[in-house]
Amino acid sequence: MSGQNFMTNCVFCDDYKKKLGIHMDSGQYHCFICDAKGEFVTLYAKLENISVFQSQVQLNYKTFLAELKPAKSYNTVMSVSSLEDEINTFDPLNLESHDSDCALTQRAWCYLYSRKLFDLKNLENNNFYICKEGRFANRLILPYIYKQHILYFQGRSLLEGLKPKYLNLDASYGVRSADILYPFELSQKEVVVCEGPIDARSLQLQGVNATCTTGCSMSNNQIDILKNWGGKIIIGYDNDSAGLSGIKFVDKLRKRKNMGPIYVCHPPKGFKDWNDAHINKVNLSEWVKNNTVKYEFDSIIQDLLRNLEM
Repeated sequence: MSGQNFMTNCVFCDDYKKKLGIHMDSGQYHCFICDAKGEFVTLYAKLENISVFQSQVQLNYKTFLAELKPAKSYNTVMSVSSLEDEINTFDPLNLESHDSDCALTQRAWCYLYSRKLFDLKNLENNNFYICKEGRFANRLILPYIYKQHILYFQGRSLLEGLKPKYLNLDASYGVRSADILYPFELSQKEVVVCEGPIDARSLQLQGVNATCTTGCSMSNNQIDILKNWGGKIIIGYDNDSAGLSGIKFVDKLRKRKNMGPIYVCHPPKGFKDWNDAHINKVNLSEWVKNNTVKYEFDSIIQDLLRNLEM
């Protein structure tokens, strides 16, 4: 390897010093001795002693077969990046934190309690933190935990005027929001994909298998994880212009990936998001069961009509 080029002996001349460079991303090749150059389909035709047309057909077929291979397990495609060292600099927050002398901790506890984000049935499922200094200072830390490892976290502002409201990790941490999904139950057959971790946790606390894309723009990495998982995908983005655009983009992605149909279930009408409905004691499990529809032309029209009514 030399940079992004794979170097080998040229098949177009008598080169034996590995002067043929093949770009690993584009597939283009170039010999630095005989100046032969072109696309990978031409090189494949030369190697197999077939026509360029036959080469194209065979490469397309190989690609198709690769798509039909058994899906990898979610565990093998999940981006596992331990952030324990960073988390250890934060202060833990749990149900017992209500009597803390720290005003910031009290504010965070009240936020979680008012949003009904504490799991009162499983006390071990309450892993929140407070950051008091540094880049995430004055923020509630919402961790993404998978198999007891913290894969990712998001910081939610606790002070008025602190922007952005939700602060995500940057590339320096080795993992981006586009690389990860909020951990969900892999053994179930369907999952609701919402925008943020607070909505995903709200759904999970009501028994709904849920994840989030940390925003309403699904990435290639995220849809690959869902494709390899193999279950029914229900997009639960908010019923606003950004959410509707996000759903359309997911539909484009799944078509490029030769995936089956996606389904849609917006948060209940009259509530701004899933957490708002959760706070107001809406049965989200029943709502998802009764209001999930296949995403197709009719549902697009229904989305537009709902927006006109709002």
